[in-house]
Amino acid sequence: MVEFVLDLPKVIENPDIIFEGENKEYIAVKSRNSFHLVVVYREASKEDGFVITAFKTRSIQYLLKRKIIWKKTL
Repeated sequence: MVEFVLDLPKVIENPDIIFEGENKEYIAVKSRNSFHLVVVYREASKEDGFVITAFKTRSIQYLLKRKIIWKKTL
Protein backbone atom coordinates (compact mmCIF):
# COMPACT_ATOMS: atom_id res chain seq x y z
CA MET A 1 0.00 0.00 0.00
CA VAL A 2 2.86 2.40 0.76
CA GLU A 3 4.23 1.94 -2.77
CA PHE A 4 0.84 2.89 -4.19
CA VAL A 5 0.71 6.13 -2.18
CA LEU A 6 4.26 7.02 -3.17
CA ASP A 7 3.36 6.54 -6.84
CA LEU A 8 0.55 9.13 -6.81
CA PRO A 9 2.74 12.19 -7.53
CA LYS A 10 4.50 10.23 -10.29
CA VAL A 11 1.17 9.48 -11.96
CA ILE A 12 0.21 13.16 -11.90
CA GLU A 13 3.63 14.37 -13.10
CA ASN A 14 4.14 11.72 -15.79
CA PRO A 15 0.82 10.13 -16.80
CA ASP A 16 0.13 8.07 -19.88
CA ILE A 17 -3.16 9.87 -20.42
CA ILE A 18 -5.24 12.60 -18.76
CA PHE A 19 -9.02 12.75 -19.05
CA GLU A 20 -11.36 15.62 -18.26
CA GLY A 21 -13.47 15.11 -15.14
CA GLU A 22 -17.03 16.29 -14.59
CA ASN A 23 -16.33 19.10 -12.10
CA LYS A 24 -13.05 20.72 -13.17
CA GLU A 25 -10.97 17.80 -11.97
CA TYR A 26 -8.47 15.78 -13.98
CA ILE A 27 -8.14 12.01 -14.21
CA ALA A 28 -4.53 10.89 -14.70
CA VAL A 29 -3.80 7.30 -15.67
CA LYS A 30 -0.49 5.44 -15.62
CA SER A 31 -0.47 1.90 -17.01
CA ARG A 32 1.51 -0.80 -15.25
CA ASN A 33 1.95 -4.49 -16.09
CA SER A 34 -1.52 -5.87 -15.43
CA PHE A 35 -3.33 -2.80 -14.06
CA HIS A 36 -3.69 0.97 -14.28
CA LEU A 37 -3.17 3.55 -11.55
CA VAL A 38 -5.90 6.18 -11.71
CA VAL A 39 -5.56 9.49 -9.83
CA VAL A 40 -8.39 12.00 -9.73
CA TYR A 41 -7.08 15.42 -8.76
CA ARG A 42 -7.80 19.12 -8.95
CA GLU A 43 -5.36 21.96 -9.51
CA ALA A 44 -5.86 24.94 -7.19
CA SER A 45 -3.17 26.88 -9.08
CA LYS A 46 -0.23 26.08 -11.36
CA GLU A 47 1.86 25.31 -8.28
CA ASP A 48 -0.73 23.72 -6.00
CA GLY A 49 -3.42 21.06 -6.10
CA PHE A 50 -4.83 18.08 -4.27
CA VAL A 51 -5.76 14.45 -4.85
CA ILE A 52 -9.46 13.66 -4.62
CA THR A 53 -9.13 9.89 -4.90
CA ALA A 54 -6.87 7.23 -6.37
CA PHE A 55 -7.26 3.56 -7.16
CA LYS A 56 -5.98 0.61 -9.17
CA THR A 57 -8.07 -0.96 -11.91
CA ARG A 58 -7.65 -3.58 -14.60
CA SER A 59 -9.77 -1.71 -17.17
CA ILE A 60 -10.13 1.94 -18.15
CA GLN A 61 -12.72 1.34 -20.89
CA TYR A 62 -15.27 3.48 -19.05
CA LEU A 63 -12.82 6.40 -19.04
CA LEU A 64 -12.34 6.26 -22.81
CA LYS A 65 -15.79 7.85 -23.21
CA ARG A 66 -14.43 11.04 -21.62
CA LYS A 67 -12.62 13.87 -23.34
CA ILE A 68 -8.87 13.27 -23.57
CA ILE A 69 -6.92 16.36 -22.46
CA TRP A 70 -3.44 14.97 -22.95
CA LYS A 71 -1.94 11.70 -24.19
CA LYS A 72 1.64 10.50 -24.07
CA THR A 73 3.20 10.03 -27.49
CA LEU A 74 5.83 7.43 -28.18
